[in-house]
Amino acid sequence: MRRQVIPMKKREVLTVYAIGSIGYRMIEVLWRGRTHWTMGICGGVCFLFIYVSELVHRRWRLAVRALISTVWVTAVEFFSGLLINRVFRLGVWDYSGMRFNLCGQISLIYSILWYFLCIPAHLLCRIIRRRVFGALPTAKRHFTKIFERQPNIR
Repeated sequence: MRRQVIPMKKREVLTVYAIGSIGYRMIEVLWRGRTHWTMGICGGVCFLFIYVSELVHRRWRLAVRALISTVWVTAVEFFSGLLINRVFRLGVWDYSGMRFNLCGQISLIYSILWYFLCIPAHLLCRIIRRRVFGALPTAKRHFTKIFERQPNIR
């Protein structure tokens, strides 16, 4: 089986990261009334995962793509929560008072909410890819590399 690569240019990665960073912090402000600078980093990383998931699995049902992205977002929140809240002791969030939490860093309730946020996020990723960076060819993709060196064509 031959691997195919989905190349992403640096400008594309940085643009998607910036949109995710700003969007995530805006959601935080709307939901909690405040945010922390570290949430911008988490948001950029999460949106990159959603974007790549949209590229790799774009022929799958939206519900399945949103579920995959929810798992990624929850994983990013868990590991960043361990680093931010436990290692650096910044105390940005604490879900230990909620039911169905894991180490006070993630909660099943918030994961369900992220599922419903991942649906419009996937649609936004599709719009960004088509309108800003151009549509992908229709060939099926089996493998993804985020940073692929582009040949210099003169």
